[in-house]
Amino acid sequence: KDFAAVAQWCKVNDIPPERVLLGEFGCVASAVGVPLGGDRLRWIETVRRAAEKERFPWAYWTYKGWGGMGMIDPEGRFDGTVLAPLGLNDFRR
Repeated sequence: KDFAAVAQWCKVNDIPPERVLLGEFGCVASAVGVPLGGDRLRWIETVRRAAEKERFPWAYWTYKGWGGMGMIDPEGRFDGTVLAPLGLNDFRR
């Protein structure tokens, strides 16, 4: 609903939706080391799909680092658990 409202604003103001950037969406896994659960993975995928539906580019927070939601695991490998809801599950290092 919110993204549709922004898309409508773009249309009214003759702004290409590709100029709207959804930045830093994501969620932390846990402050106590609990891995990302299905609810958080669904959030990531739902937000990404909603942005893409309106043709908004997106940037995911974070590549690697604290919080357990990075695209790179602590060993430096791409984390398929996070890549899949981002639509990057075919990405290989």
